[in-house]
Amino acid sequence: MSEVEIQGYDSCRDDLVRLLNKIKDTNEEVTIIIQSGEGCCEITGCICEIDDCFLVLIDSNHVCVRTYILLDKICAIVHPARECRRRPRD
Repeated sequence: MSEVEIQGYDSCRDDLVRLLNKIKDTNEEVTIIIQSGEGCCEITGCICEIDDCFLVLIDSNHVCVRTYILLDKICAIVHPARECRRRPRD
């Protein structure tokens, strides 16, 4: 990897951490979509802590459940988290 690619990655990672900190300050639920094997999955909760490598998400329904998510695995962030509502079919 060239030095330019590494600098670009660090800048992007810093932007992600800044965004996550802004969301954390709102105390609102967020849905984090992460890479999982060949696909993706989503986890919803409130951001509790952000580290250099991971974030801690607390499930709002079960306060004791903590999920540790590697920053490198985040594909997308939905803020505020919204319940998926399907429209009835005609």
